[in-house]
Amino acid sequence: MYDFACRLLDHAMTAPDEDFQAGRISAERVMITHKYADPQAMDITIDMEGTSDSRLFVAIIRRHASSSSEHLMVTDHKGRIMYITSKLAAILGGTAQSLQQQEINKYMAQPFMQLHGKWIKDPSTKIPTYSCRAG
Repeated sequence: MYDFACRLLDHAMTAPDEDFQAGRISAERVMITHKYADPQAMDITIDMEGTSDSRLFVAIIRRHASSSSEHLMVTDHKGRIMYITSKLAAILGGTAQSLQQQEINKYMAQPFMQLHGKWIKDPSTKIPTYSCRAG
């Protein structure tokens, strides 16, 4: 991954402004390892900020768009599953009907189960800067 990122940044250093505006300094389906989950396919786009004298690069990393919309779930404010597609329900080992009203944290791996379980039960109005909800 390190070599790949260096090559992408080397390309960005010599690229004209038009390439940035067109989103050409990018790579799709880059497998990025997560500490608590399996590697994920991500799309990386390098954007340019700053001035013409001082280029600052911003890496925008998003989950690859082919992440299927067939795997959707909707929960209520208490973390209970209100809607789940049958394909996602099958992955979780049940049917859409059997998983409705179940708590979502039951299906999360650690440490997410503990972290989100506490947040769902007692959502704080102040979001910590290190939280996934901080944006």
